Amino acid sequence: MDLIQLEFYAHSLGGAARVNVLLPSPSPERLEAQGPAAVYAQEAGRKWPTLLLLHGMQGNESAWLRHSMVEQSAAQAGVAVVMPGLLNSYGFDLGFDLSFEQYLRTELPAFLASRLPLDLSPAQYTVAGLSMGGFAALRLAALDPGCYAAAGSFSGAVEPWGVVQRRGEKAAGAVLAHTDALDGLRGTQPVYLACGQQDALVLDMNRRLHQRLESAGIPHTYEEWSGGHEWTFWDTALRRFLTWRAQHLSPCSERKELQ
Repeated sequence: MDLIQLEFYAHSLGGAARVNVLLPSPSPERLEAQGPAAVYAQEAGRKWPTLLLLHGMQGNESAWLRHSMVEQSAAQAGVAVVMPGLLNSYGFDLGFDLSFEQYLRTELPAFLASRLPLDLSPAQYTVAGLSMGGFAALRLAALDPGCYAAAGSFSGAVEPWGVVQRRGEKAAGAVLAHTDALDGLRGTQPVYLACGQQDALVLDMNRRLHQRLESAGIPHTYEEWSGGHEWTFWDTALRRFLTWRAQHLSPCSERKELQ
């Protein structure tokens, strides 16, 4: 995988924004057999299925790279991975020119589409995250039905009532306990939820969300296995999500073997 580290002026954030991007790369064997010039000529014009992958509280754009095997998992799945920094925003607008909702929904994808070979079409663009980022991923999918092919939440902090109270009534409808927010997920199918059985922080709220989705008739996959609120669990969850994604989405028509 190629690692591209970007820093650019984000109007939504009123300053510099950083994002890490993993792109599938040709294997050394292919480069040796065909020659770099020929290989890169073949690669020109290709766009990769893309996963927007969000970090948790106290994390940043490097969290997944530092603590997980995201590079190996993405290479095996043949997807590009976009990892932006969110501060501790939960994907909400924080005021003071820090409009993370606008940044994630419009500015970041527009910037990336203009710079990198990413397929951000609704059929090939997925979103997922851990803890805070799991909530933000589901919220993005609910806000923009049809924008993402699938959405995933790993140990999602899906009931951030303290955050909502600080944001006021405008944010309340975004919490996934509300019918309007759940209805937004109907346009993003399928939805994937995973939580560790020893995760005392968020297990109960994830079980409640699973029950609400079932009651609302919204298709989704919910999984539990042994684990806590920790990177060992999230690394496994990412691999399982990418496998699940491949089983539920149509193969990219432009995808070729990397070997």
